[in-house]
Amino acid sequence: MTALAVAEARRDAGMQVAADAEAAEQPGFSALAYATILRLAREQATVHIDDVLAACPARPRHHNAWGSVWMQAIREGVIERTGDTRHSADPRKNKHLYPVYRSLVQGQPAPAETVSAPAPAAFSAPAVARIVRAASLSDITSYRDLISRKRVAAEPQGFADVGSRDILPGLFPHQEHCLEFALRAGRAAEFLDTGLGKTALALAWGDAVARRTNRPVLMLAPLAVAAQHHAEAQRIGVEARLSRFGAAPEQACIAITNYERLERFNPDDFAGVILDESSILKSFTGSTKRKLVETFARTPYRLCCTATPAPNDHTELGQHSEFLGVMRPPEMLSRWFIADQANAGRYRLKKPAVRSFWDWVASWARCVSRPSDLGFSDDGFVMPELVVRRHIVQADRSVDAGEEKGGQGRLFRIPSASATSIHQEKRLTKDERAARVAELVRAEPDEAWICWVETDYDADALKALLPEATEVRGSMSIDQKEERLAAFSSGAVRILITKPSIAGFGLNWQHCARMAFMGLSFSYEAFYQAVRRCWRFRQLREVIAHVVCADTEASIWDVVNRKAGDHSAMKLAMSAAMARAAQSHRVLETYDPQQGARLPAWMVP
Repeated sequence: MTALAVAEARRDAGMQVAADAEAAEQPGFSALAYATILRLAREQATVHIDDVLAACPARPRHHNAWGSVWMQAIREGVIERTGDTRHSADPRKNKHLYPVYRSLVQGQPAPAETVSAPAPAAFSAPAVARIVRAASLSDITSYRDLISRKRVAAEPQGFADVGSRDILPGLFPHQEHCLEFALRAGRAAEFLDTGLGKTALALAWGDAVARRTNRPVLMLAPLAVAAQHHAEAQRIGVEARLSRFGAAPEQACIAITNYERLERFNPDDFAGVILDESSILKSFTGSTKRKLVETFARTPYRLCCTATPAPNDHTELGQHSEFLGVMRPPEMLSRWFIADQANAGRYRLKKPAVRSFWDWVASWARCVSRPSDLGFSDDGFVMPELVVRRHIVQADRSVDAGEEKGGQGRLFRIPSASATSIHQEKRLTKDERAARVAELVRAEPDEAWICWVETDYDADALKALLPEATEVRGSMSIDQKEERLAAFSSGAVRILITKPSIAGFGLNWQHCARMAFMGLSFSYEAFYQAVRRCWRFRQLREVIAHVVCADTEASIWDVVNRKAGDHSAMKLAMSAAMARAAQSHRVLETYDPQQGARLPAWMVP
């Protein structure tokens, strides 16, 4: 975010704080002030603060509350800035220059005249109600237009005549609903939880777009997932091809590749793009996010698919919104968010804006935790039990105890929550943690195991104790990584050692029901996605996840648990919005007569 965007967001947040405080003390002020600006704009070519002060019988107790009213009038197309300024005639305001605004509604039919009366000594709600009623009752149409303009929703960019011919046979009802929505929207996001069939849904969407446009569609997937998607395409009867070298298919079908090979492709060759595990967009300033937004800015049809669009921070949804061309993050922040005074640089969703925000999200996305969120049956999508077992390894705090500022040595090490201190603790306890993980793996020799590590030195320590395990690390070539991950998927490899950043997204490993984390990071998304490789819909067995941490890493566990609670609260709000959106769902059935009509004998010549 640029410095200007940050400043504007903070300005808007400050004005909103004042407006909220004013609304609590004088509920009708903003409506009365806005009605005054609207009336003046209809009567004269320019509007200045002096004009409004002379015409408005009320004064706010929080002076910044004026700012939110002026901004509302600008957003609603009532006035616009001219660039001119002048001092106010009011002695209390004469120290500052105030903008002169140009009217955009001069000469339009005006409502009944505002009641002219001196400002009451105590500005009461009944007084406001009388004034606003007199100003607006005769112009109820304008008021309704104003309210409708305040509703924010993504404009559909897809196919208006979606029918049963576009719906791939064999999909579950919730997949059909999401497919129809995405085709109508044209640029949409499918935030379905793991195991709900995002891959089949994305392939069906790409197939429909390819057939409609007679051009190919590009599907981007994480490492080693492209082959899995190709197999799924063959299963459901969708034409798709694996593409490694950037050549677009000659016929209208889906080209599947990895994000690592994106630079080999020309986006202009494709009518649409599918981002599998699109949470890769969540970094506001990340180079990958910027590259994806810029590369596909001209692509007419776009689909994002992930189970974790914003694991514990609502503002991350703005990155998906920007990629889809719906709304840029700064505008989203200024509309629905406010600066979090307890956390510098962070924003929180305004309480009065919760429903409006999620209704806006529902206009371009479907967020589904289970089919019943959309009003469908959960049969076949009941999750098995997940058992998380935490194992605490005692760290020797006398090792590397350090010294005080004065040079006096310490008896015990005092760990902190800083990144440097956490890595120091991990290095000091890697052997103990590796021994505990190896013990757990050997205790169940007939089970397939995923051993998640955070660092290379953790992987080295564990590999020394489990020489029969197969490791996948970042320094390997793309082909070598894919080969080893595919071997684990097929069952040829029983024990896999890797990082969540390498294999934590997109892969379906329901054949495995045992995993061990040799420590955690502060990323809740990494933990959630890693667990979900095995614990997902269509997993038939109980999944056991062992988390092995040193006692000096307790702060990480606390942060991950806190973020898990935030994620659960966000999913509840999502589910409520999706339920409201699903009520207006409809599908146009294609007229496909199967029986010929015969005319009565008296009509045949």
